[in-house]
Amino acid sequence: MNNNKVYGPGLKYDLIYNSKNYLKEVNYIAEWFSKNEIPITNILDVGCGTGNHSNHLEKLGYNCLGIDPCNTMIEIAQTKRGKYKQCTLDTFYSKDKFSACISLFNIINHVLSLKELNSFFQNISFNLKPQGLFIFDCFNSISFNKESPLLINKPTHIVSPLSDYSRGTLDLVSTSKIPELNYTINHRIWSIDIIRELLDNNQFKLLGIYKPFTYDKLNLNTDFSYKIQLIAQKQ
Repeated sequence: MNNNKVYGPGLKYDLIYNSKNYLKEVNYIAEWFSKNEIPITNILDVGCGTGNHSNHLEKLGYNCLGIDPCNTMIEIAQTKRGKYKQCTLDTFYSKDKFSACISLFNIINHVLSLKELNSFFQNISFNLKPQGLFIFDCFNSISFNKESPLLINKPTHIVSPLSDYSRGTLDLVSTSKIPELNYTINHRIWSIDIIRELLDNNQFKLLGIYKPFTYDKLNLNTDFSYKIQLIAQKQ
């Protein structure tokens, strides 16, 4: 990649998350794949960003296709292993169904309406084979309702959470002396009950809700992690 090229949001994304342990997350995903009833051959990475998860999965021998609506994200991803396409999920169609789908880093929290969220699950179900795995993560609505997220001080920027409990929204506002690290990200905090219902409506069986990238099932009465991991299977 030409480091002098301006990649806009894609460059900003890699600057913000350059310390994220993608390999640990991919190894966790691969463990789930090994437990699946059918072999995992091809993987759809929804909201792939700059391709870091797909890149590591390709190194493990999986065939990945990453999609993302941001052209600069895809431009960077295309310098890595895997295939990538700039598009939104609602316009994506593949004749070859996938044996697994991943959608990580709170992708469903970027979906801001209930209608769009149902369409999101519907389109993933449509593109998966029967018994295909769907692995995704999101914010934990129970923790969000119990206590507001805290200010995050990082070496290069400060992230201020702005919560609106009546609307179920969380805006993360980053301020920094580095222009690329000034941003606002809007989120909708979906309840676990809504997620369960929409998965069920779209031919998914929820296999479990876990603490992030662990095999520890979440106790919804006592565990208040802000992130949760969900594993579902198409029926």
